[in-house]
Amino acid sequence: GVLLSVGSMRVQVLKQLAEGGFAFVYMVKDVNTERNYALKRLLVNDSEDLAKVKEEIEFMKNIPRHKNIVEFCSAGTAQGQT
Repeated sequence: GVLLSVGSMRVQVLKQLAEGGFAFVYMVKDVNTERNYALKRLLVNDSEDLAKVKEEIEFMKNIPRHKNIVEFCSAGTAQGQT
């Protein structure tokens, strides 16, 4: 699969899990630890979309850890990706 850098992590895309109106979710594997993660790729078309994405990232960073809620690990940006 494709290798990506996400923040400080380097991950390999294993498969697409879901697709929505402005996001894709992939199963990825950290190439260093071999731990699997869900990667949510949000599409941004304008400054309003970017503000919403930044708000979602901040929200996820601040959720208290709980066994039934996914843990936020990292965020990154890529321009011109399809």
